[in-house]
Formats: sequence, C-alpha cells, structure tokens
Amino acid sequence: MSGIKIESVSQEVGIIGNKIYDNYYSICFAAASSDFLIHNNSIYNNRYGVYSGHVCRDFVISNNSINDNTQYDAYFTTSISDLVIYNNSIKSNGYQVFIFLVLIVKMLQC
Repeated sequence: MSGIKIESVSQEVGIIGNKIYDNYYSICFAAASSDFLIHNNSIYNNRYGVYSGHVCRDFVISNNSINDNTQYDAYFTTSISDLVIYNNSIKSNGYQVFIFLVLIVKMLQC
C-alpha cells in the first residue's frame, strides 16, 4: 500500500537514492516530522508521490524524478515550516504541488 510510511514522530531522516513505484503512497508521513531530506529518488506510478497530513518542519525535497503519479506529486494538508522543493523533475501528475492550510512559522531571535 505504501512505499515508505512513517507513523510516529520522526526527525533527522533522509530518504535518498531509492526507486519507489506502484504504491498507493510512495512516501507517507502520518505523524509530526522534522529535519527530513527526500533527495535523489525516482518516484513514479504511485497515487501520491510525497504525502503528509501532519505538522512538518525543515523539509527538503530535492533532485528527485517524480512522474506519473495519479493524484499529487507532493501533498501537504497541515502546518508546514521551512519547506523547500527544488531541482526536481515533476511531470504527468494529477497536481504538481498541493499545499492546503500552510502556516509558515518564522522564529525570531532576541
């Protein structure tokens, strides 16, 4: 059902250099996450490319090939802080990047 599914609070995780295909979710975060790097992966033929329904921070999606996912290549439904999506090949998806209810929190130092 899912290529990579993370169901607990997670931090400092890298998903690097994988082929993830023919799943419902290729990479799914089901709990609060921070310090994530999704880099240099081939993600294709999934329903969702990268999906998160919970609070995320310090999230980088870079240098990936994300193709032919039927719904979304990147889907975030709750608060996100410090999200960077760069240098990816994204094509033939239902939606390229979908972000709903995005809250970008900036911390001020005194």
